[in-house]
Amino acid sequence: MGGPSFGTNKHMNLAVPLAEAQFQPFAPAPNSCTFCFCPDAARERMYIHAHDNRLQYNLPCAPLLCFTQEICVQDDARVLYYDKPPFRSGPAPFPCCCLPFTCCGPPVIYSKTPKCLCIDCSPWFGETLNIAPCNCYRLRTCLCFGAPCYDSCGVPYFVGLKNAAEFSKGLKAAYDDNFRTGVGFDINQKELATFEHMDDEIMLGVLADKNRKADGAPSNVELMAR
Repeated sequence: MGGPSFGTNKHMNLAVPLAEAQFQPFAPAPNSCTFCFCPDAARERMYIHAHDNRLQYNLPCAPLLCFTQEICVQDDARVLYYDKPPFRSGPAPFPCCCLPFTCCGPPVIYSKTPKCLCIDCSPWFGETLNIAPCNCYRLRTCLCFGAPCYDSCGVPYFVGLKNAAEFSKGLKAAYDDNFRTGVGFDINQKELATFEHMDDEIMLGVLADKNRKADGAPSNVELMAR
């Protein structure tokens, strides 16, 4: 699989990000078998960048698949500011959309690697960056073991990634260093998102307290204070 680098279109003149997602060569196609369906012109305009106060991305659409010419590529560029969902607790899902959804913990942004049994399938399907509206107080599907309950309501927000875990760490650093302890200090900390990487240890539920602190979850001292 060849092709140009993602987000290199000279006409976009993008600002230098604090963290940048890398994609599998077949993106934005859903898997490696459909690589040829997406033109390089779309890949040149595709990016996900983390800045000091926002997450900015463009996931372009090629309406004629591999026959789409550069002039026909449709941009889907968006900006997500850190003081609004999914980086902060917000309205509840349908049908209670008008009510604040703050009773089940802060939202979780987590990277995930697709696996079949213990086989890493990311070279064929890509890694994902998922978003869950709450952390369900870190409960697990089998009490103390199993996947976190928030994974059952989490959805893939970005797919086809190559460095989901690294990008999630970079996004967390940009979020914590520039927003959580900066301009967002006046926001209730219980409403601000936490970050994790969904690995085998998380799925089994054997996560040390020191790792919870590293991922942005409250420590035992903080929980006692609450």
